Amino acid sequence: MTITEAAEALGLAPSTLRRQRQLGRLRASKMGSEWFVSASEVERYRTAHLRQPKPPLHMKPATAAILNLLRARGADGLTEAEATSALACRRLAARVWELRAAGHRIDAIPERTPMGAVIRRYYLR
Repeated sequence: MTITEAAEALGLAPSTLRRQRQLGRLRASKMGSEWFVSASEVERYRTAHLRQPKPPLHMKPATAAILNLLRARGADGLTEAEATSALACRRLAARVWELRAAGHRIDAIPERTPMGAVIRRYYLR
């Protein structure tokens, strides 16, 4: 696969992988003007250099419940009101902070309600 395809598979910018190749942290072969990386090298790099989420054994029950709900909702994301309704769990931002600290990648996108309030919708990447 190309450096760009490998970067997409790893969730990184292509420029990051180009830099890693130059530093010798990623093995790649040049064919013509394009650099290629094997699938096994992408997995080796992922294991060696990317932060892995901690196992959920150390999570608070509410945090684990939020993680499961984020996984289940997928592209729909999750707001504080939805978490409260589904799990009676308040302080969603605190649970998201704990998940991020454990290595999970979560995006927070602000959106405006019909009443004009700004809320955050969280997405698990």
